[in-house]
Amino acid sequence: QISAAIASGKTKDAAKFIKNLGVRDALIVKNELDMQHFLLRNLNNCYVIDINELNAYLVAVYSAVIIETSALQSIVKEAKMADITDIK
Repeated sequence: QISAAIASGKTKDAAKFIKNLGVRDALIVKNELDMQHFLLRNLNNCYVIDINELNAYLVAVYSAVIIETSALQSIVKEAKMADITDIK
């Protein structure tokens, strides 16, 4: 969980979290924007979005996509409601 990783509320800890992932840049998808949004948006190599802003272009542009567990569950739920049967 992103929230647990940067519970200190410090931008330098958010930067360390991203650095430890070993990625050049990251798109971070959250179910709801919260305090971590403000910490991560200060980093040049991160772009934080609400789940409703997610699109194919953004996914293609970033070298890594980090999706919060609750956001992923929302995506799967919405896909199932749209009757997409290939998602498990």
